[in-house]
Amino acid sequence: RTLSLNINKLDEDKLGKVVEIIKRRKSNIVGKDSDEIEIDIDSLDNTTLRELEKYVEECLAPKAQKLSKTAQLQSAARQAIGGMGMQ
Repeated sequence: RTLSLNINKLDEDKLGKVVEIIKRRKSNIVGKDSDEIEIDIDSLDNTTLRELEKYVEECLAPKAQKLSKTAQLQSAARQAIGGMGMQ
């Protein structure tokens, strides 16, 4: 599945959040005490899968897409104001 592949692309610090999401919902983690864990994605419920998909997509999204609407509007306003002084 795409989700499994994308989870494997995450940095180590972000993987901790994946484990937290799953633990919060249901404990489907094998090897909790070792350096490597195994997650049975197929046994997770839809709500957990959606939350994981959302988190992983946010982590892998390019930084430009991570700008909030407010930040985008502020940037556009600064550009518009800056451009007005050049006329």
